Amino acid sequence: MDNKKHVRVKKAIADFYLLFTTKDKSAHKKYKGISITSYTLPALAMSVHAALISDVMIVCNSKLYIEKSIDLFRDKEHHGSLLTASDFQNATSKIKKDALCWGYSNTKRYYQEILHHYASNRLGSQQSKEKSIESFAAMKPMVELMDTFGGQAFYIDYAEARAGFVFKSYALLNKNAGEAGLLEGIISDKGVDPRVNSLVPRAPILYYAGSQNFPASWIFLKKFYSSFQEMLRAEMKNDPRYQGHTGQLENMSFEAVLKTVESFLGVNIENDIVSLLGNNFGMVLVDLKESNIRQGVSGLEPVAEHSVGAAMVLPQFYIFCEVKDSVKTQAVLTQALEHLLDTANAFVQQIEKAQAQQAHEQAVQGVQTQKPLLALKSDDYGGVSIYSIDIPGFPIEELKVNYCVVDTYVIFSLSPDVTKRAIDVYKHTLGSFDSNLYFETVKATLGESYSYMLYFDVTRLLDNLRLIKSFRQWKNSLTPNTRVDFSKEDIDGLLGIASNIKALTMAYTLSEGKFLESSGYIEIEGL
Repeated sequence: MDNKKHVRVKKAIADFYLLFTTKDKSAHKKYKGISITSYTLPALAMSVHAALISDVMIVCNSKLYIEKSIDLFRDKEHHGSLLTASDFQNATSKIKKDALCWGYSNTKRYYQEILHHYASNRLGSQQSKEKSIESFAAMKPMVELMDTFGGQAFYIDYAEARAGFVFKSYALLNKNAGEAGLLEGIISDKGVDPRVNSLVPRAPILYYAGSQNFPASWIFLKKFYSSFQEMLRAEMKNDPRYQGHTGQLENMSFEAVLKTVESFLGVNIENDIVSLLGNNFGMVLVDLKESNIRQGVSGLEPVAEHSVGAAMVLPQFYIFCEVKDSVKTQAVLTQALEHLLDTANAFVQQIEKAQAQQAHEQAVQGVQTQKPLLALKSDDYGGVSIYSIDIPGFPIEELKVNYCVVDTYVIFSLSPDVTKRAIDVYKHTLGSFDSNLYFETVKATLGESYSYMLYFDVTRLLDNLRLIKSFRQWKNSLTPNTRVDFSKEDIDGLLGIASNIKALTMAYTLSEGKFLESSGYIEIEGL
């Protein structure tokens, strides 16, 4: 910052400070030669404190912390200053100091403070220290996870030619903290395979891709679910209000829940599903589609061909995941879905049987031979089998859970038409995300390799929204007589502001073996 600009900024801060200090209900106190102004806010039942230290204005809700800041300012050796903290030095060594703004947070200290307050409250309660310590012992996995995080620094700056904003963040990680592989369960050190872009259309509304070690994530999930279970068990055991109810907790244990889910699917999730998953996965929101909910639909009753009901906006999205063995994956998914549908049909038939016996409306045998409500159907599309769950008489015809396996990827969606579009993109019938020119221009900001990536095209979302008939009708219905706090003009104004945003892109990666590096870019017109 040049000297003239520095003087102007300093004067502006001083003028604002003087304006603040002349308000009613303000008090002044000198501390080591520096004036601290306290301003009472009766409506909020709190006070705000401010001080001008050199050319820096500090505003805080605690006078004590302003006094500590003055102590640090007066200490020329910087004893106890953040400047001497190793985490601060490491995290901020990567950021751009002359950016629009930058900041630092001590993530580990934050979690430690939360744990400290929790422990203080527990030890200060009516429970004995022995019982409280039992509760703390169950929190060991949480403490180990906290130890993996260090300081985090970030900065926000203008992009080139002020076309938008660039965001960068560096979070220190301690990969040696806790049990081996703890961090691997939540953060991958492998980059997303660029070939997954061949599954994504050129211009999606939203696209998220990631690389994950799913077996390690499964271990992480089991460990922390069990840890929460132990914490709850210790709490309930030591709380008289829950005496006699601890048995209910056993039905919610990870093993019990997993056993229930596996009984519905007929497969072993860890051995049959998790073991087949590769590293790469993603979610794609293609567009928005307006559908009609057909009226007068109940169970297996026939639906009129031209039956029209209420409009409903359905996000057209799909999820994909890399698999290690496509043939085995196909077999496991088919087995699991068929078993699930058989279980669901048996349950429905039991209900209908009970209803029929109670109402004496039909013979029991007739109900037992009734056509199943749910069925797994297969359709061929360009040599790819699309399996979908068919629900006769379902009020939304386009909504149908389905999946397919294409080479080494499995695709899930709520509409076979969406799945077909993904297949077309993969088979080069439609353009893929690799040909997205906008994303190519911002890749340099995000880096060539990343473990997680998000692309959000705000312009395309707004264009889709404007095409939705029910949205236009709702917006036009907003009149002064409508009992809402906003009008059609307000909605148009918000859409106008949002339309200045082109897109948002973000990426995350592990760098130098110790940083979780986050990068972001948002393009804004007329900035």
